[in-house]
Amino acid sequence: WAYATSQFSELAAVVYDFSPSRAGEHARNFLGNWNGKLVC
Repeated sequence: WAYATSQFSELAAVVYDFSPSRAGEHARNFLGNWNGKLVC
């Protein structure tokens, strides 16, 4: 999974989180209680 800031963010960043599959459970576990906009 790769998570990136948008072009409108003051901070340019990409975070890569390896998982053994594309199952959504991995993203949910990584994001935890995060709250915001997520574009897939």
